[in-house]
Amino acid sequence: MKKLLASAAILLGVAGFTTQSEAAPIPVELVLAIDGSGSISAADFLLQKNAYINVLSSSLITTDGNIAIGVIQFDDALQTVYALQVIDSAAKKTALITALTNMTQLGGLTAIGDAINLAASWLGALSHADSNELIDVSTDGFSNSGANAATASNNAGAAGIAVNCLGVGPNADCSFNDGEGFDILASSFADFETALTQKIAQETGVPEPATLALLGLGLAGVG
Repeated sequence: MKKLLASAAILLGVAGFTTQSEAAPIPVELVLAIDGSGSISAADFLLQKNAYINVLSSSLITTDGNIAIGVIQFDDALQTVYALQVIDSAAKKTALITALTNMTQLGGLTAIGDAINLAASWLGALSHADSNELIDVSTDGFSNSGANAATASNNAGAAGIAVNCLGVGPNADCSFNDGEGFDILASSFADFETALTQKIAQETGVPEPATLALLGLGLAGVG
């Protein structure tokens, strides 16, 4: 019995998380800023959109009220895809996926700074003292319109908001990040979903679905 319990403890350690009874999840407020500029082809934009649908449909996004999500699409304008709100029911998660499904590409220039500023204003309005406030920018290029992206990122950092960047392809520029957040790079939009899964898992603190499946198999073996 001691050996079995030790094996189970090792498996839980490898998975990298604690159970709900041991530690309650830290509330996360996350605004996704999605690049819809014209430098992204229609086919690549579809890959990007489907990746967001698949990842946000997964177990990474819970409906227990510990995650708030908002979605902005940006080119040189800003589009509210899904207003920032707490995901505390299956209906709200379904509404989020429906909003992403209905999203169409804007196709203009790239105003990353404007997107960060809008996301920060959303988070400021919803802010809770014990939450992690995050802005998640995905882009295949660099900011060439609107507010300065580095200044916007610095201002967000000063307000306690981390700005993370998912850069896609060789022309992606995440240098606007002020160091409060982290960057993940995907070689192309074909790899976007894998990178996005890793990124959202890191931001929400929820184990990736593959990790949960591996843990389940391991515990079944211990059993």
